[in-house]
Amino acid sequence: MAPLHDENRWPPLLVALRRATRPDRARVAAYASLFRCPAGWDAYAEFLAGHRAWLDDLDRALARSGASHRPLCDGSGPDPRRVSEELPGPRTRAHALGYLYVYEAFRLGCSVLARRIRGLGPAAPARDAGRPWGELVHELARVPLEEHGAVVQGALEAFAEWERRLAASLARLGLAPTVGRAA
Repeated sequence: MAPLHDENRWPPLLVALRRATRPDRARVAAYASLFRCPAGWDAYAEFLAGHRAWLDDLDRALARSGASHRPLCDGSGPDPRRVSEELPGPRTRAHALGYLYVYEAFRLGCSVLARRIRGLGPAAPARDAGRPWGELVHELARVPLEEHGAVVQGALEAFAEWERRLAASLARLGLAPTVGRAA
C-alpha cells in the first residue's frame, strides 16, 4: 500500500475522492475536534453517540447491499435506546465504494480519536486500523474510469447524509452544519 502522504502513488480515483471530499473532511475534522467544545462534554458526548449510530447505519446499509466491507467490531454495537433512520443503500457497486470510502475514513478517524482520548501517544491510527483502508485503496485502483463518478457521488452523498443526521447535535455544539452545499 502506498503511504498516505504520497499522493503521486495513489490510485487516480483516490486522488479524485480526496479532492471532491476535501470540504466535507475539513468540516468533519472541525466537528470532531476535542479542543472545540464550547457547549460542554454532554453535548459532545451526544454528538459522538449520534456519530456512532450513523456509522452503525452505514455499516448496515453496506451489509444490506452486499458490499464487501469489514464490519465494525469494537464491541459496542448499536445503542438500542436510539431510534435509527435507515440509511439508503448504495445503488451500485461503484456507489457502494463511495460509501465505503467514507466508512473507512471514519474508522481511521475514530481510531485516532480513541487513541487521543486514552492518552496512548500521538494521535495516529492504531497499526491494524489502516489495514481495511489499504484494502480499499487497492480496490479503488481497480475501478474502471467510467465508474469513478459514481464512486465520488456515493462518497459525497454519504458525507451529506452524515451531516444531515447529526445537524441537531452539531447545532447544540454551536456548529452550523452545511448540508445541501453544492458538490
